[in-house]
Parts: sequence; C-alpha cells; structure tokens
Amino acid sequence: MATSSEPGLCQSSGERKYAAEVHGVQAMSAKEARQVAQKLLRTVTTLAKHIPVYYWLTVLSMLASRLAHPAANAAAAVQKLLAKVLEVYPHQALWSIAHLLKSDVPARKEAASKAMTEAKRNLDADDIKALFSSFGQLVDQLIRLCNHK
Repeated sequence: MATSSEPGLCQSSGERKYAAEVHGVQAMSAKEARQVAQKLLRTVTTLAKHIPVYYWLTVLSMLASRLAHPAANAAAAVQKLLAKVLEVYPHQALWSIAHLLKSDVPARKEAASKAMTEAKRNLDADDIKALFSSFGQLVDQLIRLCNHK
C-alpha cells in the first residue's frame, strides 16, 4: 500500500482509485496534491477578502471542523476567517463553535479560543464583548443542566 507522509492526502492506491471513480479526479502524486491544496488555500484566502462575511455562515460548520487542521497555514486561515465571522455575526457563530470550546482535543479547544479572542479584540460594543465573555459559562450551565438527574 502506497502511503503519503502528509495528513489529509489520499494515502492508499484504493483511496486514490475511489477518488478518481467517485469524484472524477485523477490519481495524483503527493506533490500535485500539495499544489492543489496550496491553490485551494489561496482561493479561500482571496475569497475571504472579497466576498461578504455572511456567505461564510452557510459553511460555518465546515469551517469549525477544520479549525484545528493539521496543516498550520490552513488552520491559521480558517481561524482568521472564523474570527471574522464571529466578529460580524457573534450570535450565530458562537453556537457553531460551542462544542469546540469544550472539546477534549486540546488543539481544537485552543484554536476556538484563539478565534474568539481575536474576534473579541476587534469588537467595539461592550455588550457583545460581554456576550463572548459569558458564553463559556452559558455552555457550562447547559451541559450541567443536560447531565442533571
């Protein structure tokens, strides 16, 4: 079985064959896959600068799931984008990262915290800053309520 040293790439010939058959992509080398990943990251970064922030609300769960991406540059781009969404739409976006703030995976928890901190730093409204500060306590209380017997 052929394997790749990079996480997130097709790691076996079976996975490459599946990707080619189901997704219509040709089997590619690790170098080609890296180039595609870099191009995709550049595209997302460019879009993040040019499209309205509300567009990202439709893919918020996907952004949250990639917050602790193994590729540092991808994780940083997702974190910056999520921070922007949190800053502009805090009432909607906070719920999407609540599970990350309480994650057992330290990298996810830390990345979500950093995104919140970055968004909070860019806010002017004190009531929204207070919302960010108290959101963790709210989630704790909801978890406590769910576990109440």
